[in-house]
Amino acid sequence: MRVTATIVLIVMNVVVFFLMYFYALSYGNIHEIQKALYHIFITYGASPEILLGQYYRLFTYMFIHADFLHLLMNMYALLVIGSLLERYLRSRSKFLASYIICGLIAGFSPIIHLLLLHDLVLSVGSSGAIFGLVGIVAVTPIRRAILHPMNIIALIFINIVGLVAHVDVLGHALGFITGLILGVIITRERRRRIIIYYY
Repeated sequence: MRVTATIVLIVMNVVVFFLMYFYALSYGNIHEIQKALYHIFITYGASPEILLGQYYRLFTYMFIHADFLHLLMNMYALLVIGSLLERYLRSRSKFLASYIICGLIAGFSPIIHLLLLHDLVLSVGSSGAIFGLVGIVAVTPIRRAILHPMNIIALIFINIVGLVAHVDVLGHALGFITGLILGVIITRERRRRIIIYYY
């Protein structure tokens, strides 16, 4: 099966990134470019303004990346994990639905930060959704292909560094937990299908 949905998501993220930076670069000097990018982040990133009815942020933040390295790391992870999971699910619609659901739940991170920790947080990037895919993989038979000890160490390292480098670790956790729940549902559904098929 072709991993069409994974490629579509990667293309969408890359296109949005370059459109965003081409728009910012049109302002000319570095100060205005930074202001333009900041405006995009605060307008479309996940933030407590979601509570004011700006629900679109729960979707748009997933396709905005702070810089090229941020985009590159996330797209590499999406290519590796997404390709594996999309083939396992054998359904582009289920894969896309899983990705979006995990991303949407991870987008509530700034609200939790505000309500529980009294911190104002702005979140951008697809890593919450990608961590959700990791959560799904963790409870399915394909976990051995991705959850190598070195990969686990890398995930832990990313989140430890994130505590210092302003990575939204809570968003990662929300996405991952959502993925675990979806993974259990998906696994049970596949087993039920097998039982019905053979009996």
